[in-house]
Amino acid sequence: CIWATMYAHRRFVCLIGATADRARAMLESIKTEVECNEALLEDFPESIYPIHRLERIHNRAGGQTLDGEPTRIHWTVDKVVMPTVADWSASGAILVVTGLEGGNIRGQKHKLADGHVVRPDLAIIDDPQTTESAWSESQSARREALLAGDVLGMAGPGKKIAAIMCCTVIRPGDMADNILNRDKHPEWQGE
Repeated sequence: CIWATMYAHRRFVCLIGATADRARAMLESIKTEVECNEALLEDFPESIYPIHRLERIHNRAGGQTLDGEPTRIHWTVDKVVMPTVADWSASGAILVVTGLEGGNIRGQKHKLADGHVVRPDLAIIDDPQTTESAWSESQSARREALLAGDVLGMAGPGKKIAAIMCCTVIRPGDMADNILNRDKHPEWQGE
């Protein structure tokens, strides 16, 4: 996620867990990395330095400026918007989190200061099934449908999205087992 946004390969990343709490834990890990990893500060000062200047007091973000322009940092449990910095390709990168089940996957979007609306262009899905859902054929089928429809459709009509999923097969025929089957789901390159 950090690599994709800092090198400006992706502008808007949606982190998806089996539940919203699991997804929030992923974002918290990324936030800690951004705040504490000195190598990131050295490699990407345009994005990381304004975050360090907040000194972990994130309600300062609303008033922060750089060369007289607002940085527009947004730093909550569900969403991070990286600093807006002139002439920086990763300026304003967006990270949001949601749970696969009960989450608000559809309609993810973010309005930029110039009025342009962006939608996710990368989904990172981590263990989208629970042990309980893996043992339920109906829950497994529902999660497969959410991945195929809602997640892969987040970019919007006619737009492509990249998606990466780390998953664990809990039982034969569960959601992970089916998604990894290239005959059943050729849209995924399961391994």
